[in-house]
Amino acid sequence: MLRKDQKIKLVEEISSNIKGEKAVLFIDFKSVKTKSIEKLRHDLKNVGAAMRVVRKTLLGKAIGGINIVDSFEVKKLEGQVAVVFGDILSGAKACAAFAKQEKNFKFLGGILEGRLLSAKEVAALATIPSRHELLGQLAVTLNSPMRGLAVALNGIPKSLVIALNEISKKK
Repeated sequence: MLRKDQKIKLVEEISSNIKGEKAVLFIDFKSVKTKSIEKLRHDLKNVGAAMRVVRKTLLGKAIGGINIVDSFEVKKLEGQVAVVFGDILSGAKACAAFAKQEKNFKFLGGILEGRLLSAKEVAALATIPSRHELLGQLAVTLNSPMRGLAVALNGIPKSLVIALNEISKKK
């Protein structure tokens, strides 16, 4: 049981973590084993995100104190709540991969730039390609016309050589 001063410090810490981020996710980890949660924390740390388990009342005070959303009722969230912050896209992907392994783990929702997200919207965030993947797709798209031009220009001398070779075979 936390003392009042510890709770105040925790609310301030959570408020500063949420305030400094463009987005946060809320997850339910009820009935998930501690060892699995520790693995998830490690995976989140590797991708630049972090997870913090918070009581709903303290989370409500933390969010209410920074006024990032108009109407957010923490009490409506089901189960045991944890907050994921940091690199949200990578964090959502790590959580989605974890949810495939743990049937009791689920997304509850989130906040993205002052807008409430449903659990389905948070799950959709996990399907967005990473920045690295998007840059790779852009490079392929930009390279495609140049590659096509090179193949076309290479085809002209190649067809000429083939035609000359056929003429020489007939003689």
